[in-house]
Amino acid sequence: MQIIIVGRADAQRQRLERLAREVAAELRLQAQFEVVDPDALPGDQIAALPALVIDGMVKAAGRLPSRNEIGSWLQPSWV
Repeated sequence: MQIIIVGRADAQRQRLERLAREVAAELRLQAQFEVVDPDALPGDQIAALPALVIDGMVKAAGRLPSRNEIGSWLQPSWV
């Protein structure tokens, strides 16, 4: 699982990164984390900052999602 935190080096981005890492650790997930500056992205892929991208899908942008939201996004899908 790849988790990307997009944002400038500010408190909001740091909170989002910390929260995502904590939830992944609580769920005992093997995840690869990457923190990306929005200027490094091509075009206008992200509408607002900070943003959380999980396996290539933007899950949250411009807000700090709740712990429960992040947990639901990180749970493996069983079909």
